[in-house]
Amino acid sequence: FRANSFDLPTSPEPLNQQSTPTDGDSDLEADVNTLPNLSDFIPNDVLQALYQSREWKLQTTINELIHTERTHLKGLKIMRKCFREPMERFPGMSPVELDCIFRNLDQLINLHTQFKYALRQHRDEAKDHVVRHIGDLILKFLDGEKGEQFACACAYFIEDQSQALKLIKKKEQSADFALLMRTCESNPLCRRLTLKDYLPSVMTRFTKLKMLFEAMKKFVSDDEVESEKLSKCVECADSILKRMNYARLKKEQEALLKQIKANLELQIPNDDKSINLQNLQDCLEVTNNRLIYSGTLKLLPDTTAQKTEFECCLFTDIFVFFQKIPIQPSEQRGIEETYRYILKEHQRDANSGRHTRPRTAVPGTRFTAAQNFILTPIIRLEHLLIKKKACGGARSFYVIDTDKKQLIEVEANSKDDLEKWLEWIEKARKRFDKPKSSLSISNEKNPNSSISSPSPVSSTSTTTTITPRSVVIEEQTNMQLVDPNQVKITDKQTLIEDTPESLCNAIIEKDKELERLLHEKEMLLSRLLNIPQDQIKDSPGNVRI
Repeated sequence: FRANSFDLPTSPEPLNQQSTPTDGDSDLEADVNTLPNLSDFIPNDVLQALYQSREWKLQTTINELIHTERTHLKGLKIMRKCFREPMERFPGMSPVELDCIFRNLDQLINLHTQFKYALRQHRDEAKDHVVRHIGDLILKFLDGEKGEQFACACAYFIEDQSQALKLIKKKEQSADFALLMRTCESNPLCRRLTLKDYLPSVMTRFTKLKMLFEAMKKFVSDDEVESEKLSKCVECADSILKRMNYARLKKEQEALLKQIKANLELQIPNDDKSINLQNLQDCLEVTNNRLIYSGTLKLLPDTTAQKTEFECCLFTDIFVFFQKIPIQPSEQRGIEETYRYILKEHQRDANSGRHTRPRTAVPGTRFTAAQNFILTPIIRLEHLLIKKKACGGARSFYVIDTDKKQLIEVEANSKDDLEKWLEWIEKARKRFDKPKSSLSISNEKNPNSSISSPSPVSSTSTTTTITPRSVVIEEQTNMQLVDPNQVKITDKQTLIEDTPESLCNAIIEKDKELERLLHEKEMLLSRLLNIPQDQIKDSPGNVRI
């Protein structure tokens, strides 16, 4: 395919671009694949003295830093020259769409140009072009006011990148736009890379910078001051990366919440008081910032050819399953999809394990419709437990609702996605963990107090105490040889206030703990034996709660 085959009346300029692709810009002439030799700017006698030493490795890394900054700048300018300028002349692109894709590209070019020139000037001014201290120069650009400017500019460019990639994919369904993109990519400057390959380079550049700073730090370990400055450089690069990730995540979450709110369908019983719809609406409000993490999960087991997908949202106090159903026909699924998000109870068939609609019991079947498992779509975090599946499912984990006695197996899209779900859910649940009682805290601070000091064990007096779950466990440390008849074997203990109210509270706490453990046991047995939970309770040898 030749570039001059593109014959749109509004854009004859690409013909001229092919004849003089760089327009005299030295950055566009940079060789991406070849690193300049140190001998090109360091005298041979000096280079021989440095050869294979730590300082020689430092100069090699600094040379790579300067060269890769130049090649990164080349990539940014290619985006502007080979993609943005032709797309500005294309009649099918609106200013809003151009802004979504290219954002503040010119600002990034200016910032990286300043950084590149400062690095080169610093090397040119060094004696024999050997750079021994570079930390101050890097911090001048990545820390303080200039660093904040860099971070804001990069975050602004990255935040809408997911929507930009979807927009490009959608526009490529048009034959004219697809032809335009092929013409842009045919420019020799692009090296057969597409616009979608260049866009992520803004983020990957700081990943590379962080690696280079870490390498330079190893080569100046003898200089504590310079090593500390390079450590600060690593922190600055990492901070800018986190700013970009956070900005993109927040923008994606805003788009998701707006879509859920616009296409939400409630299919829950009107008399279901366990679901607080007002709280759900508050969670879906973008300005409330209550969404922590979201993603697609599949409920298991599911014997259908295509498993039912759920958009699962982890909010600050609830975990929600929204069933996703595409609004557009299946033949248009290549374009960015819009979904209906359905909030309803799901009934799982106890025989097959498949998610089904409620059905009438058929004579002779093993279970009746009333014995199917009901999966409610909202779980409060104080009742939420998670457990990674031990075997048979590398991407699966269990979601347990201790309040409604539900055990739900879900499957993530990948192992990495699974680990993220487990990490975010554990973090969100931490604030619902019961704090230590004031009594146990005082015991830790003052172990010699009269309350926390247990009486010695004797043959004439023994004490039985009930330990609540939240109390810190303490053990007797003084060991003595006594008569075997005087020995009393106990579990780990701690003393509590010997009042009727404290003892009753401890008993209630233990009852709740036992009840919770029995519920979990019944759910696991029900799943293992493939029988309803009611039959587990009635089976001989099982305790009925």
